[in-house]
Amino acid sequence: MVVKTNSEEIKAARSRAMNALLTYAPQSKVLFELSKAFDLDTRPLPDGCIRCHLCHRVCSDIVGAGALRVAHRDGHAFIVPVPGRCIGCGTCANVCPTDAIRVEDHDNVRTIMIRDEIIGQHPLERCEGCGRMVATPKFLARIEERTTRNHPDKKDHHHYCPSCAKLHSERIRRLSKPV
Repeated sequence: MVVKTNSEEIKAARSRAMNALLTYAPQSKVLFELSKAFDLDTRPLPDGCIRCHLCHRVCSDIVGAGALRVAHRDGHAFIVPVPGRCIGCGTCANVCPTDAIRVEDHDNVRTIMIRDEIIGQHPLERCEGCGRMVATPKFLARIEERTTRNHPDKKDHHHYCPSCAKLHSERIRRLSKPV
């Protein structure tokens, strides 16, 4: 038996299959590497985004900042920043399955980028417990606004990192237990 894996018919079938896959994930690096390995024609180079829109949905629906939107360029949907709307929480980068959105904290400044386009740059605030740089002022203000809205009791807000917040809550529970 002779198996031909490089005939014109096989190459045409691979091209059809690859084009079908690229309609679902037009910027997938893995698909572009496969296309290159089998010498198939591909579209523009990938930016890492697979167009799942999780970042857009979490920013709009959960965080409520609306810092990302979908724009159409050359017949493809791209996630682009809305200038001035980013609060620097980094949630978009946390939900991105391909790491197309990056968060970098350097010199007390948080920079959030998609492709090489900056979504936002924000100063970082220190944790009141350990002193580690932990969150942006806009993000902390958003949390305070959302947690006190429609609440009858105004509470004091503290700026703790997750570790210190847990430690602080454990101390409060121990101190408030009846003897």
